[in-house]
Amino acid sequence: MKNRGVRDILIACRDNLSGLANAINTAFPKTESQLCIIYMIRNSTKYVSYKDLKAVMADLKKIYGGVSEDAALYALEEFREKWDGKYPQIYKNQRSITPQQNVQMRNHKHILGVCCANFIVFRQSA
Repeated sequence: MKNRGVRDILIACRDNLSGLANAINTAFPKTESQLCIIYMIRNSTKYVSYKDLKAVMADLKKIYGGVSEDAALYALEEFREKWDGKYPQIYKNQRSITPQQNVQMRNHKHILGVCCANFIVFRQSA
């Protein structure tokens, strides 16, 4: 990418491919890495019963639609209270994604809805 004129990557939204974040950060050390929200939700809901899927998705949407880090963490705790008995792995997966790893959670007002597909925001040389 550097050979094609990319000077800096601001945010790299990616799947959980092993080594991808390290490779990007080696070439572009200031890059913030964000797991793709669609990837995180699909990974969380793959074992949810079809009967519960709509309700689980609505509650996950509250986490990713929170207007701040505090609102997202509050929605995550509400999710735990409601679903942890039936689907404990979902909360565990979501909780393992720390705010430091979640660019959207830390900068929600500025990038609302942007981190929902694999993409790279970059700046080309002039």
